[in-house]
Amino acid sequence: MAADSHSNLLSHNTNLVDDFEEAFQGIISGFTKEDGLSHTQDNKEELRTDAEQNVAKFIEVAKQLETFFLQRRMQISVLKPEQLVKEDCTELKQELARKDELIKKHYEKISIWLNMLGEPQPGPVANAAPILSEGAPAPQQQQPGNTMPFQHR
Repeated sequence: MAADSHSNLLSHNTNLVDDFEEAFQGIISGFTKEDGLSHTQDNKEELRTDAEQNVAKFIEVAKQLETFFLQRRMQISVLKPEQLVKEDCTELKQELARKDELIKKHYEKISIWLNMLGEPQPGPVANAAPILSEGAPAPQQQQPGNTMPFQHR
């Protein structure tokens, strides 16, 4: 009996997918068909009505397909709760990897900006040392090297 129910679900799913594809094709065909008719007001209304019907059918089948997948997910969560935990862990690991990559890119940009800010500007004023009142040049301030003040853990 369980196998019969499973095959019934699969055939229902196949029908939904076929219906979904058919509804999508109906929407696309409305835009791609060349009927050779002049675009009179009546023809425009007919095209609009057909498009609205095709979109409504597409949305309805999409809702049915979504309901099927949600029901299937609920069945899996009841039968195999560890599967949901594994999926959540996988998603969290992917999110961490994505954020680590983003942080790495930000650190690279910070390094580039620090290097740009640390380079002396061309011109005589930028390279000249300020003179103290006694006539001796003031000591140069130490420029930060290629060190980054923030460390990624």
